[in-house]
Amino acid sequence: MTQTSTQPQKPYTDLEDRKRLFRKDLWTEEVIRLMLLAIVVPCSLVFISHLSGIITLQHALPVYVLFLCILISWIASKRGGWHWAGYVPAAVAFLFGVHILYLSKDFRNTAIFIFCLSIVLSGMLQGKRTGVFYSVLSAITFLTVILFRYPPLIPQFLPSITSLAVGIIVSLMLQNWYGNRLKETLNERFMAETKAEEELTRRKEIEEIQHQQETQFKRLTENMTDLVGEIDLDGNYLYVSPSYFSMLGYHPQDLIGKNALSYVHPDDRDRVKESIQKTLDNGIPRITRYRLRHADGHYIWLETSGNSRRSETGPEASIIFSTRDITVQKKTEENLLASEKKFRSIISAIPLGIHMYTLDESSRLIFSDYNPAADTILHISHNEFIGKSIEEAFPKLVETDIPSIYRQIAITGEPWSGEQVAYDEGRIQGIFDVHAFQTEPGKMVVTFSDITEKSKANEALQLSEEKFSKAFHMSPDAVSITRIKDGLFIEANEGFTRFSGHSCEDVIGKTSLEIKIWVDIKDRERLVEKLKRDGFYENLLAPFRKKDGKIIFGLMSARILKINGEDYLLSITRNITERIEAEQRMHEAHAQVEKAYEATLQGWARALELREHETADHCRRVVDLSLKIARELGFADSELDDLERGALLHDIGKMGVPDNILLKPGPLSDDEWVIMKQHPEYAYHLLKEVDYLHQALEIPYSHHEHWDGSGYPRGLKGEEIPISARIFSIVDVWDALLSDRPYRPAWNRQAVMKYIEEQSGKMFDPKIVEVFIKLFKDRD
Repeated sequence: MTQTSTQPQKPYTDLEDRKRLFRKDLWTEEVIRLMLLAIVVPCSLVFISHLSGIITLQHALPVYVLFLCILISWIASKRGGWHWAGYVPAAVAFLFGVHILYLSKDFRNTAIFIFCLSIVLSGMLQGKRTGVFYSVLSAITFLTVILFRYPPLIPQFLPSITSLAVGIIVSLMLQNWYGNRLKETLNERFMAETKAEEELTRRKEIEEIQHQQETQFKRLTENMTDLVGEIDLDGNYLYVSPSYFSMLGYHPQDLIGKNALSYVHPDDRDRVKESIQKTLDNGIPRITRYRLRHADGHYIWLETSGNSRRSETGPEASIIFSTRDITVQKKTEENLLASEKKFRSIISAIPLGIHMYTLDESSRLIFSDYNPAADTILHISHNEFIGKSIEEAFPKLVETDIPSIYRQIAITGEPWSGEQVAYDEGRIQGIFDVHAFQTEPGKMVVTFSDITEKSKANEALQLSEEKFSKAFHMSPDAVSITRIKDGLFIEANEGFTRFSGHSCEDVIGKTSLEIKIWVDIKDRERLVEKLKRDGFYENLLAPFRKKDGKIIFGLMSARILKINGEDYLLSITRNITERIEAEQRMHEAHAQVEKAYEATLQGWARALELREHETADHCRRVVDLSLKIARELGFADSELDDLERGALLHDIGKMGVPDNILLKPGPLSDDEWVIMKQHPEYAYHLLKEVDYLHQALEIPYSHHEHWDGSGYPRGLKGEEIPISARIFSIVDVWDALLSDRPYRPAWNRQAVMKYIEEQSGKMFDPKIVEVFIKLFKDRD
């Protein structure tokens, strides 16, 4: 048994191979059509010849078998891929022609027809060479049979020979013409099919890429925390991402078709429209900040970046944008602005001159700001120095180390002081006490005061002190010399005695550890470490222990001295305990002022209760109830403080209402009501100038406004009424109806609760009424 293996056919990768295969397939289709004609026509001729008596049924049967073999061979060649089968139709036709010619000379014309048929079939199925081969073979066979089988009848066969020659030539011409036409048709069809196939492939690739991009975009938008949306040119939502629900509380399907601008805060709407129009005009993405209404009614700050999406067949079709929540960032910026405003007001009030510098990328120290006292002290306008380097603003400083010191401060943050900085440059002259420190990396501040007169006095004193060998004993500050390695005292002045309580005799020959002057020994270690590294230390603020155990604060500056080849520490320490205590007292005083404010508010509220003959603790009750509701609504601590102050002062405006109206036991007349309804206005004018109570003014001014706009004094409605006033209006009515009045007894809790429910949406905010009922309905 032999084992056969079939090798896989090599795929067509080359264009020419594909072209040849395509031509062969199409050639096959065309030849099938021709073969049908080749079968039908000869069969018809055979049938007609039989009817006319040219051939008998005996001869017609082989003709039928001939065409049946041709058809079977052709189908096998096309469907089975048998390339040798392409020779069968032509060979069968040729053999059949020989058979007919050999049987009888009377059928020579039929044989010639069969020969021509074999030539045409061979040329179409196997090419021109095979056609020529069969042409020669047919001619040779025809002549050979005639010469050897019918030699006496050669003259009679001349017309047949001529017919054969003409038939062969015509067959070759027909086969060649048809082959060329068929080749052109096949080339055109191949190119069209190839182009269509390439176009289809390209479209499928584009559709696949678009599908992948759409899938990625959908996955991205559905999982990102930022908002992604699309609006048409009228501002209507076409698409919103799922994050709209988590950030804004809106379901995406509820927003489709809604106008996006209707959710924008009215104050920001024009700015958003302008930004959209500019994006449409120039096609450049723009970033816009604005407030958008949350599903629960409050507004949040958003930052949006978007651009127009251009249609392939027309103008811009929509605008696609992404949005992030910047509410926290916005509040931080507002707090920073408020802090900066407060800082600037403090700076403006300080009598010391202040210069501010910023270190740029090229290490240039740029003059950036100053305070009014700087103009006063130097008798110049500093505005001309803004944006200049320190060397350009103050040229004489180039001759000193100060610009380098300032740069180092801006980089490292190490503070510096110079109590005798002299400057003489035409307009600016004098000696200054200078202190420099870093406010943040790359930025620093210099404070200075003019000590020209003081310096002159010090110079005179120094000339006097030079007469004495130990001039440092005269310093009011604590001056001492200690050995670095162990803190052994070798000298101290009277200022040290005043500072520490230790006399010179107490400390000479002892170490600082022995007299326990350092409260925290790490302060000395830090001092020694920097002295060894830099040779000096300026302004070490540290606590020290006096001889009697009292803790004081000192500001120490120190340098290293060489005495007999050994390192010693020369230190000067200034007692700043009073300054520290003064700062502490200032903080305490501020806290006391806060308490005084609160006590004053409590007093005002109590005085108003006494004037109106209110039941005791009315203000306290409405304050407590208001705070409970506000906490349930998520108020911040600072907002709760403002609400408490406003609730305490809710009727402060009644101080402007005459007693005969305020204390009238019966109903008020129309004219009296006009005066009574002015008490919110009185409260506003009474408190508006008090910055401390600016945010608390909402309740005294607006707690008589009604949700439906029927209240007073301004007729506000809905969310136009501050939320603190909406809260308090419910609490005030609740407490008032539960209290006895000269003109009516107190209501019971159920009646008051029913009244408040009935006034929901009229007098009161429905949402706050729901919270109120939740908190207090089921309580005794």
